[in-house]
Amino acid sequence: MNKKIKIAIIDDDDSIHDILKCFYRNSDIVEIKYDFTNPTSFIEAAPNLDFDLCFLDISMPGLDGLSVAQQIGNKPVIFITGSDDKLRQALDLNPIDVITKPFTRARIDIALQRVQKPKPIEYGLFNVAESRRKVNIHLPDILFVSTDDVDARNKAVVLRGGIKYTLMNYSFNDLKTAAPHLTQVNKHDLVSVDNINKVNNDNILFKNNTNDRPIATNLSYTHKAELANRMFYS
Repeated sequence: MNKKIKIAIIDDDDSIHDILKCFYRNSDIVEIKYDFTNPTSFIEAAPNLDFDLCFLDISMPGLDGLSVAQQIGNKPVIFITGSDDKLRQALDLNPIDVITKPFTRARIDIALQRVQKPKPIEYGLFNVAESRRKVNIHLPDILFVSTDDVDARNKAVVLRGGIKYTLMNYSFNDLKTAAPHLTQVNKHDLVSVDNINKVNNDNILFKNNTNDRPIATNLSYTHKAELANRMFYS
């Protein structure tokens, strides 16, 4: 089960606190840990609070939500507002979302889904045959992976631009987990879904073919369903 999102509510309207607490009482995904009606009190307490996200009213007396957001560093914010004032300024602060009052549980859930969705990992450090040190590879650049001819524990990869490496002691599952754009098409090959140009019967043809990369590979019956889950073809 995913760790609960720990939330601080900062809104001068007590009813907003009551609504959000009601929405997420006994929730498996959200824990309302702190609630403040005074933004200044929150700013003073914030360095010692353990929270992941703020529900933050834009318009409050004394210190508005925009100022609060600028003072709490990199903590994610979902702005809540009862008017269209300062919406442009709020968006300039790159919040998770801006929600207008009145709101529904479903609308809040949509915003929270954006918090829960992990950012994809873009780089990986790999042991490679070509170097004594780990090599940093931009994962989306991997176009083709095949089982090494000498040692099946190793995988030969072709990157965008024609760079090639032999990755030492990695399974196909390791690579598909690290680079979700890859899919297995037969016993020996992984391919980038984005690099597929055409599926013709049991053959897969690649885009932008050059002499430094394969121009095609075969699609085995065992892995047709895996490819069909990633792209439509007939």
